[in-house]
Amino acid sequence: VTHGWQVGRQAGAFLREADAALERKDADREIAYLQRYLRARPTDLDARERLGRRRCEASASPKQLLEGYLTLQDVLRQDG
Repeated sequence: VTHGWQVGRQAGAFLREADAALERKDADREIAYLQRYLRARPTDLDARERLGRRRCEASASPKQLLEGYLTLQDVLRQDG
């Protein structure tokens, strides 16, 4: 029980850090914190959609753009 509580608390901290990075317009850190958050909360489709959108918006290469697209496609598949 304690471990689950700690993971949930840590996940919340990752999401808060992602929000702070968004305010600072630091896309790389926002993406990194969203990825950490989603390791603890893989079913949070809103956060996964946010990650996909940020990956697309911040992409510097075709590979990064594809990663964003695939993330968004995964959200649509799970949401539908």
